[in-house]
Amino acid sequence: MQRKLVLLVILGSIFMIIAACSAVTGAATPTPDATRISEIMQATVDMLQSTITAAEANGKATADAWMTQVAATGQPQEPPAQQVPTEELLPGSVSGQLSYPSEMIPALRLVLWNVEDGTYLTMEVPQDTFEYRWEDVPAGHYQLVAYLRNADTGGFAGGYSKAVPCGLSVDCNDHSLIVFEVRPGEETSGINPGDWYAPAGAFPADPTR
Repeated sequence: MQRKLVLLVILGSIFMIIAACSAVTGAATPTPDATRISEIMQATVDMLQSTITAAEANGKATADAWMTQVAATGQPQEPPAQQVPTEELLPGSVSGQLSYPSEMIPALRLVLWNVEDGTYLTMEVPQDTFEYRWEDVPAGHYQLVAYLRNADTGGFAGGYSKAVPCGLSVDCNDHSLIVFEVRPGEETSGINPGDWYAPAGAFPADPTR
């Protein structure tokens, strides 16, 4: 709008100058009145300057009024874009089968040991639970040990050791825990803490006791 106004004023001024010049040249005296033309041009310049100054002042006032309205009404800004979790931050899951060298499976406490930072996660499972699925496990590298929840059993525990994929036969003498990876958004299956035959002290003690 400001630009249109200025253009209209400029066009009007041009017509005024042309008209003035025509009036002077059309007079009886053939020589143009330079003083009159100069006065008209100066008046035109002054008018243009006043118009531009007023337009600038009006624009600044409008911008200030808009900012004041935003501050007064608390007009919210556009909400930030929602952050989508990267693949590295997505949790995974762990699943497997549970067993015990008896006709029944007692209540167990499963412990996931994070081999990278030494922290652990726990899951309580009731008696005669034959399968488990552990959700929302942070991505990383773990070892799994099952502990009896009965306090009278001492340090008796079963682990997911190299004896498990070996078949848990008498020839399977390596009871070291297997380190497995939990990947973001994926399930790590077949993690069976079934080695209840390791010698005492082969697995870490229950961290909850």
